[in-house]
Amino acid sequence: MATYDRGTPVLIEAEFKRNEPFGGPAYFDPTSPKVTVTAPDGTVMVDGAAMTKQETGKWYHIFQTDISWEKGPYNVKITCSDGTYNDVTVARGIFRLL
Repeated sequence: MATYDRGTPVLIEAEFKRNEPFGGPAYFDPTSPKVTVTAPDGTVMVDGAAMTKQETGKWYHIFQTDISWEKGPYNVKITCSDGTYNDVTVARGIFRLL
């Protein structure tokens, strides 16, 4: 689990792949990937923020924490659609603020 000091920026990265017929997984660009970050007490700190494309299939989001944020584990959820399915949860993660 990644750890960060309160009041510092946090980088969230995601790779998007799907299986191609008769082939292996291939990177693709989803439609409107968004990240939500929830504090240990359940408060939503980042609510559906847009992610930025680095290259095909690789996206990121950087947000600034505040010194007042609660210490502990924060949940990360990334959702998107792929042209066929909507509101697909593609990744979940956790980081800890110290």
